[in-house]
Amino acid sequence: MAIVLDGSNGITFPSGNTQSNAALITSGGTINGNLTLGGNLTFNAGTNGITFNNTGATVNSSLNDYETGSYTPTTSNMTVNSGTNTITGTYTKIGNRVTVDFNIFNTGGTNTVTANSTRVSLPFVALYGSSTSPIAWGVFGNVTSSAASGGIQMPAAGGNTVYLTSTMTSSWISGTISYQTTF
Repeated sequence: MAIVLDGSNGITFPSGNTQSNAALITSGGTINGNLTLGGNLTFNAGTNGITFNNTGATVNSSLNDYETGSYTPTTSNMTVNSGTNTITGTYTKIGNRVTVDFNIFNTGGTNTVTANSTRVSLPFVALYGSSTSPIAWGVFGNVTSSAASGGIQMPAAGGNTVYLTSTMTSSWISGTISYQTTF
């Protein structure tokens, strides 16, 4: 059994009947079988989302917060030896988990990153963590040479920057970090 929503012809039921008004399912009906969509599934604003059949869960079992985007990270305590930096970042946020990728590219020169001093900003504030008990994990490296790489450490709860944990001089540094934020 399949119910088909094609975005322009209404709802087609297994019997072949078509209904142009979706009130049947929007008012709380049950669908047994497959549901095929020919377009996007859009929810009203708020906490609406996809609720998974997880009756044993002690917390929210709905997927109602998904976001991807780009941001411009800021850095501190990084020395620009020469050249011009281009710094870019992208992120994916699913619920309260964020994964961030950043790139620091220096055209015509190099940067020096100082261990446990150089910081890179994040798009969302961290929920937990400290310099002795980080909740985030990540790595960064000199992508022009495999000679240097290091870790990323969350400095404190409520912060939105991370420390790079190794010293290196490079024209291109990239990193990835995953951490927890609020919904």
